[in-house]
Amino acid sequence: MTAYRDVLLHVGHGKTGSTYIQLFLALNAPRLLELGILYPDSDATRAALAGEITGGNYKARPILDNIGRFARQPPETARLLFSSEALMREIPKTEAFFPTLRSHGLRASVLMFTRDPIEFLRAQYIQQVKRGGFTGSFDDYVKDASPVERHIQALERFLRLCRDEEVPVRARSYDRHSHDLIGALLSFLDIPRDGFEEPAITSNRSLSYSEIVLQRKFNYHLGVASSHFVSDALCSELPDVAPSRLLPSADNLARCIEVYNRHVEKLNALLPAGSDRYRAIAPDHAMQERREKPITFSEEQLDVLARALSSQIDSAEAEPSRGLRARLGAFLARKRGRG
Repeated sequence: MTAYRDVLLHVGHGKTGSTYIQLFLALNAPRLLELGILYPDSDATRAALAGEITGGNYKARPILDNIGRFARQPPETARLLFSSEALMREIPKTEAFFPTLRSHGLRASVLMFTRDPIEFLRAQYIQQVKRGGFTGSFDDYVKDASPVERHIQALERFLRLCRDEEVPVRARSYDRHSHDLIGALLSFLDIPRDGFEEPAITSNRSLSYSEIVLQRKFNYHLGVASSHFVSDALCSELPDVAPSRLLPSADNLARCIEVYNRHVEKLNALLPAGSDRYRAIAPDHAMQERREKPITFSEEQLDVLARALSSQIDSAEAEPSRGLRARLGAFLARKRGRG
């Protein structure tokens, strides 16, 4: 009988606190190693320790590319741990991912956090504004409910693969465990809580309604790179600003809920016993009142923006040919020309 070494995979999915978990893992890699768990180092783990937002330590293809090295770890390293919210989507697209692990004497198990679909859509929309250069409204983003369909298809594809490959999955609801994600993680790892250091900062916070509108305008005029001196500056320097509670129009919300509710039973059938189950959403949830909010900024937010923008303007004038600086310089030149 083959003696397998365990490979523990935290696969997200997206918008379920992965950045915080990955910062915790990078910060506590020495303590994990004392307990027989190797969280392999990478450029991303070093970036996480520097306070940057990363995609985890290894994605699917790099895991397989380095599989021989990982499999040759000394016996006292009983288990390997990888974390990336991209894994849920990448593993089904990576040929023979689980069979390749097994061929190297590695046996996988999975921790996955799930999330209420409306909360997930809201967080994903804000991330697209914040990181993807999206310029439209929440209604523009969710029209025809296609983001719900794509997300559910990715979930079903991953869970079906795990079932077919007999890979154990522990699914935990982010909505029910967000107050103690680390507790849920350590329970999956089956290790005690003592001796760990928890991050003292809030990582990758969401945007307020006013910040969303502002970033959308910058995306339109300057493109996605503007997030470095707008939303990135605001989120890193003011981590405690309350996020938006956006809702799409009643019609769009009802359409998203209807699509999601059609899949609840199938999703739950793919989850193993002991997992947190998906819950259908009542249709009258879509009748919540939706109000446009005034655009407001605190003095602290304005100070952060003024400093970040001033720095970019100084750089654009000093080196007008470099990337974003070129676009910012051209934008300033157009404004001066109109004056």
